Amino acid sequence: MNYEELFIQNITGHFTDKILDAKVKRKGRVAIRTSTETIEAVLLYVKQKLGFIHLSHISCVDWIEENRFELVYIILASGRRRSMFLFMLTLTV
Repeated sequence: MNYEELFIQNITGHFTDKILDAKVKRKGRVAIRTSTETIEAVLLYVKQKLGFIHLSHISCVDWIEENRFELVYIILASGRRRSMFLFMLTLTV
């Protein structure tokens, strides 16, 4: 099992029913989708327990016709040259 698969196993194991989707995009890239209610806990966990301490940027993807958008947090682990993508899908009012 490679680092990315172990990372996903760690996150999904800790947040058993809170992760909506998790997959390896490519070497060094992991995509995780979670709910609005869970995003803060996931971000704190990867910071405090897994060493991802640098929030590089936050981006947004919107689907105007569907009245929804997705926030994408790009987070890096210091010194490891690995990054992780956390996707949070939020419904707009």
